[in-house]
Amino acid sequence: MVGIEKHFVIDLSNLALLNPEAVFTSFAKRGVEAYVDIPYPCLTELEGLKNRPGEMGRNAREAFRILRSYESKSPNNLFEGVQIKNKDLWVKVYHVNKEGVPEDFRGSLTEDVDDMILKCALNRKSEGKDVEVVTNDNALLIKASGLRLEAEDWKHERAIEDIKHIYHGWRTIAVNKETVDYFKKNRVLAPRDICVKNPMPNEFFCVCANETYSQSGVYDQKSGNIVTIDEDRKVYGILARNMQQKFALSALLNPNIPIVHLLGEAGTGKTLMAIAAAMEMVENSGDKRRYSSINILRPIVTMGEDIGYLPGSKDEKMKLWMQPMFDNLEYLLSLKFLSKESNIERLEVKYDKSKYNKRERQDKKRGGREFHKEKNLPGSNDPKTHIEYLIDEGIINLQAPTYIRGRSIPHSLIIVDEAQNLSPLEVKTIATRVGEGSKIILTGDMSQIDRKGLNDRTNGICYSSERFKPYKEAATVYLTEGERSPLATLASKIL
Repeated sequence: MVGIEKHFVIDLSNLALLNPEAVFTSFAKRGVEAYVDIPYPCLTELEGLKNRPGEMGRNAREAFRILRSYESKSPNNLFEGVQIKNKDLWVKVYHVNKEGVPEDFRGSLTEDVDDMILKCALNRKSEGKDVEVVTNDNALLIKASGLRLEAEDWKHERAIEDIKHIYHGWRTIAVNKETVDYFKKNRVLAPRDICVKNPMPNEFFCVCANETYSQSGVYDQKSGNIVTIDEDRKVYGILARNMQQKFALSALLNPNIPIVHLLGEAGTGKTLMAIAAAMEMVENSGDKRRYSSINILRPIVTMGEDIGYLPGSKDEKMKLWMQPMFDNLEYLLSLKFLSKESNIERLEVKYDKSKYNKRERQDKKRGGREFHKEKNLPGSNDPKTHIEYLIDEGIINLQAPTYIRGRSIPHSLIIVDEAQNLSPLEVKTIATRVGEGSKIILTGDMSQIDRKGLNDRTNGICYSSERFKPYKEAATVYLTEGERSPLATLASKIL
């Protein structure tokens, strides 16, 4: 038993929504006898969230189940304090005593939950305890500091200490012309030959003599060498416009890398490349096709005011959330149809005309829109019609992360867009759904986080990228060069 006591007053109603399993046990093994104090108002606030739909409600309910399991294994109740077995850790629900708050602060602290957390910490401090407030709420951290309380931004879900240290997944190495010539000719290069130490599996390198003469490669952990990549491959009608996009397409098309993280600001081409690679692998692989479908997931998080409930079926609702994906897909299909080499009938899915004849009759009876057979054939040059065909045939599936729990998805490509708005636990839930022969692609811009409680160090895609980087099954590419338009690139920098 450790003799030093430390009391952690936690903002349970915020932390439990990120990871209810870790919110208590993360305080163990800190070299002290840890006491986790839960202010009673936090329980009340968390109770109000337990019936919310999706992951928020599930996490709130899970937190109560965990607390109840602690209580059931102890002779005491939570208000008396229970000890977590085999750990120097106690959990207690704490009633706030207003008399324990110093008079200087009584007038400024209200009955708000955040202020009640601060009152609880002041109570403990007045009892002579070593107290620390733990939260991920910046406003509460500022208030705690102003009240001369020790405060900590919860580190358990933090992937990195500083966003400047985020893993980019690639490096630029300056060498002489002879080294580039050797690399181009032999297609392999030892890391020590270019003074590279401890490369990560599937880390990319631009070996360059100058701005116009270079060769890109990727570290192959099995051979221990850097091997060249195909820099000029056309993927579903598009070519990489910069070095980082070459790296991204190489990782996306590599069947031996089942999880790929694409990070970067708006306009760098993350979503476009993910969809282009997915379509290439599903439509144009011929007999070597590994994947039977594309599953697109996007968290339902709004920017600004929510527009309320949406009409229609699940697919009709999801189409509105997935519009950015459709914009990219329409662009790719328009390029494909304009190309002389286009042959959209290469799609290896049997097209059932009778299905659409039947639908046409049904729609006429309902007074709805009519399906014209000649427009709905896979060879149609209308991108929107072809997208509709892909969805109807189950080649493209639209999903909300809410409905993925319990599923197993084999032999599919899974694209998770806007993954910066997912918590680490949600990304874990999605990643553990990946079945045999499937590949998952996560894209995200950490400067566009709209989800409360997440930041650039604790969001799902950053967490996943950092955790997976030592493993040969993963690759990360952080894109910095905007390609959408000169205006979009300028706006991302100055606004």
